[in-house]
Amino acid sequence: MIDNQILSPVGATAPLIQQSNNAEAPGSGIVLVGNKVTVANAGAPQFAGTHSPSDRTVPQPNLLTFYDTTTVPRGAIPSVLPALPRTAVNMGRKVFEVPVATNKTTYVNETTTATIQGVIKQALASTDPNPIVHFGRATYLIDAPLEIPAGRRIQIVGDGIATRLMAGDKLGNRPLLRLSGPSLATIRELSLFSNGYTVTAVELDNADQAGGRILFDGGMNGVVNLSKLASTKVEFQHSTGIKKINASGAASVLAIGSGVIGPVTVNNSNVMLADTWFETGYNNFTSDPMLRATSGNFTYLGGHIAPPEYTPANTTPPTPAGASIIVDGFAGQLTVMGLSYEMASPALGIEVRNELPSTKALFMGVSANDKGGTTYYRRSYGVGSGTVGFSLMRHNGAQPLPDQASNKGTDKAAVLAAMAQMRAQTWDTVPKVIPAGATDVLFYRVRTIETKIGYNISGQ
Repeated sequence: MIDNQILSPVGATAPLIQQSNNAEAPGSGIVLVGNKVTVANAGAPQFAGTHSPSDRTVPQPNLLTFYDTTTVPRGAIPSVLPALPRTAVNMGRKVFEVPVATNKTTYVNETTTATIQGVIKQALASTDPNPIVHFGRATYLIDAPLEIPAGRRIQIVGDGIATRLMAGDKLGNRPLLRLSGPSLATIRELSLFSNGYTVTAVELDNADQAGGRILFDGGMNGVVNLSKLASTKVEFQHSTGIKKINASGAASVLAIGSGVIGPVTVNNSNVMLADTWFETGYNNFTSDPMLRATSGNFTYLGGHIAPPEYTPANTTPPTPAGASIIVDGFAGQLTVMGLSYEMASPALGIEVRNELPSTKALFMGVSANDKGGTTYYRRSYGVGSGTVGFSLMRHNGAQPLPDQASNKGTDKAAVLAAMAQMRAQTWDTVPKVIPAGATDVLFYRVRTIETKIGYNISGQ
């Protein structure tokens, strides 16, 4: 529980938390940080069962981390619930239809790329501030990149994933859709497709400006490359099929409620994954760890990982896979909390190696199935110079394991530092206003998973 405001009923005296044990889950761990409550004795939760909030050197059935939760007057917490936003207003945008030229003999749509680009140019030349280019339900063969210029709002809209922009032979290694930045385009309700996974779906350049944003909502994204984005924020919501995220020099990348995600590489970037999962065999990158981090800030908050047992999966004889989370020579803060593992052996777990003085890592509230055993997390070679800890770790469902290393959950400063990235993520309370001249690109329910690269996005 992090940064909540809890308004108890008038006259309430009960504790904030009532925790009980049962045979299936013998013991649990609770982390409370930065909460505001109105019950005076909320700082002393009651437990049914053995617990030890102050000394976790010996495993105990119930474990507690409780920092900076304060009791405030009832008037300090608003009693009125936030109002839901109103239904969006139909802005009456002008619609430019892309024709469907169906061959009466072959039933193939023969609409040319030049025709499509011509419709886009008509929309760009219109007086509508955010015109719509509409693709009906059909497959459109694309022989040259569809070009969307910088600085002009436009919407490219299909009728769902049955609207397919498919790479033609003449496209070569060029992208299906090229957005020149700073772009103001909205792309929604369509699929960008290539036979044999041979092309890039979307290429976006010059995308880094103060106040800029790139939003993916409800799509199947494939491989996403993000580079040199010092200012523009990138966010994934409810996105599935993210085969890979490569973040290099990306200041703000957030994926929430999204999966399958993985692998993820973090190089001089700030990345947070929340409520996500990674499973064996979903993508073509079974030989890669789910996470490889070298520098920056990374937070994994709540999720599930079922790493592949062998790498690559189709070799004979198969070679056992290594760790699914590799922290190697990492400079920065790395935090993993609330992770559930389904693994075939302890070797597929967490490995921290080649620590630097600037290596700060906290693994907290991680659990593994019975095959993970008690050694699924480890500090490998190069141990000693970093600040690395494992706290509230469990295996076989709920059996607690001892805390390890220097950065334990009992170290308040370490816990607060580990939570800083997640606590900085808050939902906008009013519609976001993008500064003039900044990137504002929105992808709603766009499928790019059948391409070699879903998105190449660069700040340059």
